[in-house]
This record gives sequence, structure tokens and C-alpha cells, in this order.
Amino acid sequence: MSTLPEPEQPLMCLDEYITLCADLHNTLIDKSIPPDSQPLEISTDLLQRYESYRANPPFDPYAGVPDPPALDCLSSIAILLSQLRTTITPSKGQHIPLTPLLYQPMPEWFFPPLYSYDIEAADSPFLLLYPQRLPSEPCIDGGLFVHIYTLDGIWLQAPPGPAMPPPQK
Repeated sequence: MSTLPEPEQPLMCLDEYITLCADLHNTLIDKSIPPDSQPLEISTDLLQRYESYRANPPFDPYAGVPDPPALDCLSSIAILLSQLRTTITPSKGQHIPLTPLLYQPMPEWFFPPLYSYDIEAADSPFLLLYPQRLPSEPCIDGGLFVHIYTLDGIWLQAPPGPAMPPPQK
């Protein structure tokens, strides 16, 4: 009796992949809210909050905060961001975690100061979607970075892209 090879699973199209990722994220959001906590406002305006953040310069390039890049509203990352639910940060400014090791996406953390902001450069089109939540490390120094065109993810302790040159003495 011969065994037939198992049929390969068909690859998901990008839209199905985006929906699957958004569903996973939204399930984590639902589970991250303690049942005995006060009701939190949940929103799907992450992309609009990023655009609002971008629209409020000046950003100080000397302090390592150049203007954040625009995201094409039809790009994969923009479509994903528009489907992610997030809790609105309370006025106390405490960021609500997504998991014990990750914060929720925060537009002001998408492009950390050590990151190369030139997303048109082929070697650094990533954004920090899920900042790390470690007491010993600053949140913007690592986490889950996502490629803005392919949605490939990578966990790094330091931002991707070209290394910043050392300060001149």
C-alpha cells in the first residue's frame, strides 16, 4: 500500500493574513483587560492617531526625533493598523499592556529615535508595532518590529536599519 503525499495547504492571500493577524491581536486585547477593572474605551483609530501624531510637529531632529514618515493608506501596514483594536490610554498616562512582555501599539513609538526614518530606503522599512515591556529596558529599545510592506515580523532588542554613527568628539 503506497502512501500519497499530503496536499499542501494553499497560501493565504495578504488580505486573509491581515485579517488573521488583526483577529489574533483583537483577541489578545479582549483577554488583556482584567474582568474586575473599570470599563476601558476601545477604539480602532490607531491609523488616525498616528496621522494626528504626525500632524503635530515640530519634531526635533537634534534630539533624535525627526518627522515620522507618512504611511500609504492602501499599504498592508495601514490596512492592518485600521483593523487593530486598542484601549485608549487613561489620562494618567499609564500604558495598558497587551501581554506581560508587550505593550499595545502606540503611534508615538512606531519609529523610535534610534531608528532610520527613511522608510523608502530598502534596508529599514520597519515600524515598532509592539514595544517590549521589560522593567530593565526602555520600551522603545526593542520589541516586535513589522516590515511595513510585507508585514514580516522580527523581535529585536534594538531598532532595525542602519546603525547610527557614533557621536563626534
